[in-house]
Order: sequence, then C-alpha cells, then structure tokens
Amino acid sequence: MSIFDKFFTKFAYKFDKGYPDMNNDQDVLLLESLISEAVGYKFKLSETALSPSELSKDATLPGGVKTP
Repeated sequence: MSIFDKFFTKFAYKFDKGYPDMNNDQDVLLLESLISEAVGYKFKLSETALSPSELSKDATLPGGVKTP
C-alpha cells in the first residue's frame, strides 16, 4: 500500500465525496491543511503554466534515461 493510499484511507471521511475534489476550493484547503500538518510546514497546492521551452525539454526517467 502506498503512502498516498494510507493517507487517503485515514482522512477520506473528512471529504464529502470520500476523496479531495480538486475543483472544490474547500477540499483543496482541507487537503493543504492536512498535508501541512503532516509535514510540519505550510504546504500550498498551486498550478503553474509551463512555457513552450519547458514543454520541449526531454523527460528524465529513473536511471537517468531521457526520452522526448
């Protein structure tokens, strides 16, 4: 069982749907607060737009293998 499975199994009851809906502001705030409490510092979920130069970079996979 992964750490995420354990986390969401423990806290699923706190979310209306049983999981955090990332389109629901209240769920996002609750998830941020739960993660912040677990890691011991202020955690903030945010999205960042990627530039065309970022999108054109090769992906580096485990073991240092690069793929376009």
